[in-house]
Order: sequence, then C-alpha cells, then structure tokens
Amino acid sequence: MENTEMTTISIYNRVLLALLVLTFLTISQPFLLALSPKFTIVTQLIISVFKSLLIVMFYMHLSSEKVYLKFFVLMALIVLAVFFVILGIDSYYRYGV
Repeated sequence: MENTEMTTISIYNRVLLALLVLTFLTISQPFLLALSPKFTIVTQLIISVFKSLLIVMFYMHLSSEKVYLKFFVLMALIVLAVFFVILGIDSYYRYGV
C-alpha cells in the first residue's frame, strides 16, 4: 500500500514539475522566440493543449477511467473544436482577421 502511495505522489510531483516548466515556457516564449503574432498564438495554444492534457489525464484521473467516459470527453472536445472552426471561419469572413 505504501509503495503505491509513493508512486502516486511521485507521478503527481512529476506532472506538477512538467506543468511548471510548461507555464514558464508559456510566459517566456514571446521573449525567447521572435515569431510573428500568428505563430506566437499557435505556439501558445500548442503549449496550453499539452498542459490541459496533463491536467485531464492525471489530476482528473481520466487515464484510469473506463472507455465510455473517455469517449464522452473526446466527443465533447470534438464538438468544441467544430465550434471553434465555425467561429474562426465566421470571423475571417466577417472581419477579415
């Protein structure tokens, strides 16, 4: 029992360290890499997706859940992605952004 608890704490500590490193990378990325604003936004979004996946998989315990719950989460993310694509297309044609 104690070994499992130590393993869990070890995993949480590694995930916390990864989240802190990714947060530091998120903050320092515009200063380290002189990219155009569009590429900066894309880079920031990619980093935030990795941080979100770490939180969902480990802190929300989705990695140990059953398949049907993972399916529901995946479907919600797909619906959200479709919404964002439609919103992006609309703003492109409406405002030319």
